[in-house]
Amino acid sequence: MTKIIDPEHLKARANMIGDEGERWKKHHAEAFSKLAEGTTVIIDIATGDYVTGQTWHLARDAFEQRFGATGRLSHSFTVGRPIFIGGGIWLK
Repeated sequence: MTKIIDPEHLKARANMIGDEGERWKKHHAEAFSKLAEGTTVIIDIATGDYVTGQTWHLARDAFEQRFGATGRLSHSFTVGRPIFIGGGIWLK
């Protein structure tokens, strides 16, 4: 069976995840401000629960142990580091 990928659906999904991730970042801002620079945070979009790790891979492992390996929407960021989007755009 061929799976059809709808780019508009994927864009809307990515925007929703980003918006919800930013909302949870604001909600947990006090806790996140106490984390060391360079700590990776991965937030479960549905609940706002989160895990941390010294690297993205360690945080992802902790997320999968806590929430399972598939089916969860998540938002990740690194404390004190801007986000790089291909083409030279930096977001802080």
